[in-house]
Amino acid sequence: PVMYNQKVLDYYQRFEKLEPLWKISEAEFIAVTVGDLSAGERVIFQAKLNSEGLPCESRFQVLGCGYMIALVIWLNEKISLGYFAELKNISIQDLVYLFELPAKKTHSAVCLLEVIQKLSALCKG
Repeated sequence: PVMYNQKVLDYYQRFEKLEPLWKISEAEFIAVTVGDLSAGERVIFQAKLNSEGLPCESRFQVLGCGYMIALVIWLNEKISLGYFAELKNISIQDLVYLFELPAKKTHSAVCLLEVIQKLSALCKG
């Protein structure tokens, strides 16, 4: 069985408190999709932009392991706290270290970094 560290478990336990994805008719937002369902991992990430063109509110749908879910919840919280701009230089190694990801789970960090990069490309700020 997979044994998650406490940081991953803390984020994972916040999973049930999340809002569903916005419908196009409900809000103006940007959206990115990463991963592949055939590989068992996909993230759809939506974000509203503030007046500076940076994400300020986000919602997501994730299919994947507990590590992937925890990483996406972490990004969601960073955005809600106004820290997205600080993530532009984050690396896969930073995420692996921060979440103590096992070597066979580094693909979760790769997916999250792809979400951050795609969101950054769509941002105005």
